[in-house]
Formats: sequence, C-alpha cells, structure tokens
Amino acid sequence: MADIEKRGDAVLVDDDNFGTETGSLKANRAIVTAPEFEQDIFAAQANRDDGDYVEFRTMGWVQAGLVALAEGIALGTLSFPSIFMRLGIFGGVIATVGLGALAWLAASWMVDFKRRFPATMNYADAAFVIYGKWGYRICAFGMVAKSIGLAASHVLAGKIALNNMSENATCQLVFSIVTMVISVLLSLQRHFGKLTIISIISVTCIVTASFITVIATGVQPDAHLIKNGKPIVWYTFNRDATLSDVIGALTNICFTYGGGMACFTFASEMKNPNDFKKSYALVQIGSVIVYVLVGCLIYVFGGQYTTSPALTMTSHPVSTTAYALAYVTIIVSGVVAVNVGAKLLYVMWLRDSPLLTSGSWKAQLWWIGIVIGMWIIGWVLAELIPFFNSLLTIVSSLFSTWFAFGLASFLWFHLRKISGKGLTGGWLINSLLIAAVFMIIFSTAITPLGIYSAIDTIIAGYRKGSYSHPFQC
Repeated sequence: MADIEKRGDAVLVDDDNFGTETGSLKANRAIVTAPEFEQDIFAAQANRDDGDYVEFRTMGWVQAGLVALAEGIALGTLSFPSIFMRLGIFGGVIATVGLGALAWLAASWMVDFKRRFPATMNYADAAFVIYGKWGYRICAFGMVAKSIGLAASHVLAGKIALNNMSENATCQLVFSIVTMVISVLLSLQRHFGKLTIISIISVTCIVTASFITVIATGVQPDAHLIKNGKPIVWYTFNRDATLSDVIGALTNICFTYGGGMACFTFASEMKNPNDFKKSYALVQIGSVIVYVLVGCLIYVFGGQYTTSPALTMTSHPVSTTAYALAYVTIIVSGVVAVNVGAKLLYVMWLRDSPLLTSGSWKAQLWWIGIVIGMWIIGWVLAELIPFFNSLLTIVSSLFSTWFAFGLASFLWFHLRKISGKGLTGGWLINSLLIAAVFMIIFSTAITPLGIYSAIDTIIAGYRKGSYSHPFQC
C-alpha cells in the first residue's frame, strides 16, 4: 500500500508502481491532485466560517514588480562600477546583461512550477515536491540563512552610511542599533503588497543617489581621484584581471540577482501568480539598464580609482547627500529581503493553522516575533563577526547563485519529466535545455570558487590586522 503524506494542498505518494496519468510523478514520489488540493494554502482558508480571514493575494503584476524592484535596484547598484573595473566595459556589460536574462528565465520556470503545483509558497516547498523532506530542509535553511545574512549586511551598511553622514558623531554601535530598530518597525507588515509605497521611495532614492554620484564623478577634477600622478585609465577589456577578480565580480552580480529566491513568495501573494513573469521582466529590464549605466559611466570617470561602493569617490558634501538617499534604500531593501525569509518561517509554522490568514493579535504576534528574532540575530552577527562581508560572500556562494540560477534548472527538468515530453524537442526546447545545463554548471563552478575567494580574503585580513574587535565603536 502506498505511503501517503499530506502536506498543504498536495498529497505525496511514495510508490514505485504509481501510475502515469496526468499529475503524477513518474518516479518514486508522486503528487496526486484532487479538487480539494488544487488551491494554494491562502485560497484553502478563504472559505473559513469563523469570519477571521485576511486576504494575502492582493498584488497585481505592476505592484509585485515594484516591490521586487526594491530588492533588485538597491545598494548593490553602486558596486557595479567596481565590477566593470575588474571585467572591463565589454566583460561587465556581457556578464550583467547575460546573467540578468538567465535570472529572468529562471524566474519564469519558478512561475511555471507554481502554476503546476499551487501549494508551492517558497523555494523550500518546491524542493519538497521534487526531493522530499531533506530537499525542503536544505532550501529552508538556505533561505533563512541568506535572509539573516542580508539583515546583518544592511545593519552594517546602515551603520556606515550614518557614520559618514554624521562625520563620526557618535559610537557606530549606536548607529547599528538605530538601523536595526527602524528595520524591525518597517518589517511588521505581513503583506508584501503593503510595501509598495516604500518600495517606490526606495528605488527612487537609490537611482537618484546613483546618478548624483555619476554626475559628480564626471564633473569633478581628475585631481580629486588621481594618486602619485597616475592618470585615470579605463579598459574595454581588462586583460590584467586575475581569476580572483573575475570570480569576485561574477559573485557580486549573482548576489545582486539573488532576489530571484523570492519569486515563489511574491507570486503567492498575487491575484494571478502567472503574471509574475511580467513583474520580473519589469524588474530585470529596469535593473539591467541602471546597472549598466551606473557601472559604465562611473568606471569611465574613475578608472582604476573606482571604489565599492562608488559613493566614496566624490567630495564629502556630495557623498553625504548620496549616503542620505542611499540610507533609505538600505533600510527598505533590507526589509523586503528579510521578510522573504520571515514569510517562509511564518508559513512553515502556521501552514495548517487558521492563524496563517488570521487578523488576530495572536497571528500578528507570531509574525512580529519572527521578524524581531531575525533582525536581532542579524545585528549580533554583524557586530560579532569581524569578517562578516566575507562570510556573506560564502553564504552567497552557497545559496544565492543556486537560488537565482541552478535550482530553477531542476524545476524545469521536473516539469518536462512529468509532462512526458522529454528534455529535447524543437529549437526552443533544445535552447532551454542548454540554458538549464549551463546554469547548473555555472552555479557548481561559482560555489567553490566564491568560497575560496572569501576564505582567502579572511586570511589576508587577519595577516594585515584589519579586523576590529566585536561590538566596538
């Protein structure tokens, strides 16, 4: 007799001899769809008779795109000039546009998977469908680890921004606490749709800050950057780039596109999840245009003196203004990113409970407890670990590249498998197969190389004595 396990709105069946009709997996694990299992978990609770139901599926495609854009066009935008410095103009454009296109393709496969398995609320659920409990646990750990890492990263970035704006007015520990508290307060909203306004403000602020920096680096005298009389030089092809330079640049790009991890989460809160393909097209087109313009222009104006973030390349009054605008984005983009991990924990713990879609204080306290816990852990990590940026690179190498590219290929393989159509076909299917294989190979290569680069940086930092003690001003 088949071993049946119910999870959310799907019934998973372990049976070597399970049939081949539509909706079943042609392997040991199968998903049986029935009318009562064809809705996602939000929809499944919509008809509760207690009257305590809060609708989460409220976003249209433009609204979802704007919220996702707040994570796409964030502080990482100002790291692109240094990426172009390491790869050269040509290499930077090819890598940025090419990986951006692949990130959209991966997101479209996630949406297709969501349509086929409506119970899929996050990447961990998708892994459960294909690989069972261990797939779920590994992906859930990765999503939460990355979200907490992003919380710590934004605390650090906020602390640096406030310190630059105030000219070291007080202990940096105070600035990190202020950033954490503001982030917690803005994270208390459970609905992504209700983050639309602050997302628009965030994108506006970082684009403004970026082009203030572009204009300032373009009009300021070269003498502001030149050291030892060496003139500013930029390259179309950087023939002097080392393997570490290339891997570091590609890892940074992957980290920027790592917001693709949230595709399932955002799609689950849309009126029509399939529309997220259009939403993410909006995100990628907008992001790529901004990345390329900011990366190219600032690198051309700054050449070998380009820094990351590029805000530090301008005079103090200009950088202060840009940092003030960027601080808004540091807060908001951190809130959106961390809420993705928080929503996974919220759904995981309340999946079969009426509290999941309840408007009661008890349900809201669950959410508040989760976001406060994640931000506090992030703050502690940011202050406790002196090489946190390198640690974040390790986390990014382990998870971001796979969430943005590699894992989506397995979703595509799985959908092709259960459709009975095979992995090959006409030119389009064969092209998709090549793209899927490339994304797996690329993710497999970037993971160990990124970790190696981060560890090498940590060792060099200790040798130079550049790390401070925990919780210092």
